[in-house]
Amino acid sequence: MSINSTTPTIILSLDRIYRLVNKFPAFTRPTIHVTGTNGKGSVTALVASILHETGLRVGRFNSPHLLHVRDSISIGLKPVSESRYFETRSVVDRANDEGDKGEEAPRASLFEALTVTAMRIFEEEAVDIAVIEVGMGGRLDSTNVLPEKGVIKVSAMTAVDVDHVQWLGSTPPEIAREKAGIARSGVPFVLGPQMRGDVEGIVKETVAASGGRLVNAPSISLLGTSHRNSRGSLRELPPPPTMVQYQPPNDIRPLTLTLPLHGQHQIDNLSTALGIIECLSQQPEYTHRIDNSSIVRGVRNTRWPGRMEFFQYSPSTERVVTILADGAHNKASATSLRRYIDEISPGRTSFVLSLSHSLSKDPSETLEPLLRPGDSAFMVPFSSVEDMPWVKPVNPTEMVTVAKRLIGESERIMTDQEAPEEARNSTGSNGRRIFGRPFRTAGNIVLLVSLLVAGVHITLFSLLFQL
Repeated sequence: MSINSTTPTIILSLDRIYRLVNKFPAFTRPTIHVTGTNGKGSVTALVASILHETGLRVGRFNSPHLLHVRDSISIGLKPVSESRYFETRSVVDRANDEGDKGEEAPRASLFEALTVTAMRIFEEEAVDIAVIEVGMGGRLDSTNVLPEKGVIKVSAMTAVDVDHVQWLGSTPPEIAREKAGIARSGVPFVLGPQMRGDVEGIVKETVAASGGRLVNAPSISLLGTSHRNSRGSLRELPPPPTMVQYQPPNDIRPLTLTLPLHGQHQIDNLSTALGIIECLSQQPEYTHRIDNSSIVRGVRNTRWPGRMEFFQYSPSTERVVTILADGAHNKASATSLRRYIDEISPGRTSFVLSLSHSLSKDPSETLEPLLRPGDSAFMVPFSSVEDMPWVKPVNPTEMVTVAKRLIGESERIMTDQEAPEEARNSTGSNGRRIFGRPFRTAGNIVLLVSLLVAGVHITLFSLLFQL
């Protein structure tokens, strides 16, 4: 997959990255390869955390990055050092710019070069296992340059929905076929829970054609909670972890797991992750490494920053505001986000929103599941994105037009340019720019705050303020 460095033109092809990767020794690290529309990052975080608890040295590659490009490559659950990243990236970039024996230089895209950089770091660091997230699609994604035989131990697919339609197809079955293109002969392919009933058949067909073996993710049971008050809101924010029950194969007793990732959809992601672990534990080299205690610890200790993550903000010494940050970027993930907000705090919600521009996506597709009459919305741009210059924000005034239709004409909709001058120019103690303006909503003062950090590019950065 190649992305033009200045425009959002994506060319689906593996030609350039194959030319680049073939300039280096073969990649040999055992690998778990995960595709899907939503939930890929959460699944890789869960799997990596569980495997880390077994004592394995785990490499993980996710995209896009959160703050800095090297965030996307981690070993032992920590981003690789700046020096380690740039040492390998400089070698990859030189190889990318040089021809070989009369052949032209690969001229791979930034993302293709990043993928090769991750592979080289994992290989040179001799990680015990790598957990790699597909960038977009599957069949022609840069990560599908992984060797055909002997490397991939488990492939998996999270929930499939409509996204990137100009490249992957306009229907869930078309998109699922592209994503299932990562399947390998003789390798188990875990299919996570699906919201779309027409996905499973096409995945089964595609996996079978590749010679892979389709495995359905195990079921997870939600254990009852008593954390709500008489109005239906949670008694505390951030809310406590979710308690679930899982029945391991070949074990008579179920496991009770503490899931710190928030939202009903994370139970499905956990199901997919545990399906991967089950398939891996059936392979001789991992049978005695993975046990129930490593699963319990790994799930409990999972962290996935910027995805339904809670923060505490103190606008004054008298009070603390709870902020929920998430990276929902399409209709399905925005629907999951709003559902979760309604579960923890029914009623009016205040949002700080930033959307990335997409030729195939109208802002209303993401905003319609989120915004309702009575809500407040503060529209902001985001800063430039390291190594992703084609990612640009939707103009906040365009978002305001959509929000007025959904919320109604009111003073509860504004952009960063409409904030008071002193608020727009102020900074927090950590150097982050802070925008703020009080709104009166149902008798309460709600302060909308946007924390803009260089490199933050979560496609939809939405914040819930609970007073």
